[in-house]
Amino acid sequence: MVILVITFFAIAFMMLVRYLYIIILLILMPLAWLFWIFPNLSHLWKQWWSKFFQWNFFLPAVTFFIYLAILSGNAVIVVASERHPLP
Repeated sequence: MVILVITFFAIAFMMLVRYLYIIILLILMPLAWLFWIFPNLSHLWKQWWSKFFQWNFFLPAVTFFIYLAILSGNAVIVVASERHPLP
């Protein structure tokens, strides 16, 4: 149970970091579009876009794996209850 609580606090912290990082990226978005226009600075546009893409797909990936963990935990409980039914 303690491991579960620690894990969910870690995930909550990662979501907070994600939120802050996306806010910073959105604030810098007009500057990133400006980088897209100038050929010498286009590598900064690509870097900004890459980071924006990564942080936006972080939440769906984490949510998917939490869902898989819940499904597998429920399956373990069902199998355990079938093998050792309560009296």
